[in-house]
Amino acid sequence: MNKEIRPLTSLRFLAACYVFLFHIHIRWPLAAKDTKWDKLFAIGAIGMTLFFIISGFVLANRYMGLNKSESLGKYFFNRFTRIYPVYFLVAVLTIPWLISTVCAIEGNQTKHIMMLVVLGITNLLLIQAWFPQLFQYWNDGGSWSISAEAFFYALFPFVAPWFANTSISRLWVGLGLFYFMALLPGLTFVLFPSSFQSIVIYATPIFRVAEFLVGVAAGALFARGVRAPFPGVLTLVGLIGIVLYTRYGPGFGFIFVANNWAVVPLFTLVVFAAACLRSGPINWIASLSPIVYLGRISYSFYSFQLLALLWLIGNHKVLVTHFQLLNNNIILAVVTFSIISIAAAFSHHLLEAKLRVFLNKKFLQREEQKMNLAALHPLK
Repeated sequence: MNKEIRPLTSLRFLAACYVFLFHIHIRWPLAAKDTKWDKLFAIGAIGMTLFFIISGFVLANRYMGLNKSESLGKYFFNRFTRIYPVYFLVAVLTIPWLISTVCAIEGNQTKHIMMLVVLGITNLLLIQAWFPQLFQYWNDGGSWSISAEAFFYALFPFVAPWFANTSISRLWVGLGLFYFMALLPGLTFVLFPSSFQSIVIYATPIFRVAEFLVGVAAGALFARGVRAPFPGVLTLVGLIGIVLYTRYGPGFGFIFVANNWAVVPLFTLVVFAAACLRSGPINWIASLSPIVYLGRISYSFYSFQLLALLWLIGNHKVLVTHFQLLNNNIILAVVTFSIISIAAAFSHHLLEAKLRVFLNKKFLQREEQKMNLAALHPLK
């Protein structure tokens, strides 16, 4: 298994934190409306693009760098144990909101039961993101990205051979092509008037897969030995570029993927340069143990924020009545962040770590048993 690239783990935390601030800000503003800080928080959904690029980069580097020999079954089992236990737990914990949301819809009992069945099946199979009309139900407004990741994971083994075996020059061409594909959905939505909602291009995996493939191409280049000169400087330039863009760039409202023309190359630069870090102040900061740890629990953090937000939406008025300090939205954000982080830490150690190790041991034992049986009873 590849050695962890600590700056990339820290970047996962940065992405998760940015998405969290976005979710808080659109409900309980952290800055005055129409200010530069307002725009900085209001565009926070672009943090998902950073998630997808990092995901593609890490997979490419891991499976093309040192793990080419891993079997397809082992690969899928690793991906399953990586995301599904936490995902399933949060889904179970949010079932009360599923029932209350569906029952509030106009219709008879039969319709409500059918809605519950459809939502249950699509979420169980991690295919809810393919049906944008489900975005407003249950926790699909956040779990859509996990559904998209599941599609990316399923796609990766079938595209990996090309990335692993093609020339470096073709990888650069592919990187440019995937960038063009990543900006097209938002560009066409902005340029051509349409009656369908922007959520279609925001949450449907087919419109986000190019961001993942940009990460795969960048990770493949890294695995093949390509390195960025002055990585500390380039990482800082990319981060400053993102901040400047979010504060002063054009506004597209909730058409977040329309920002891909700028944020995809900037995030890719940050990810690639950060992976190349070996020394210097930027590497030191990005490799600090507390930040890296937050990056390690970022998946649980992202998942549990769905539960926290659902609870806050229904109980905010009562909460601030009893704890007036929480009328300050910044304090509310800090307290919520702290609670989610604690829950994420428990989830990471009990589900992501211990359960994953347990399941992987069972998988290896099963594979060994199959090999032993095959050795005892060879085909004649």
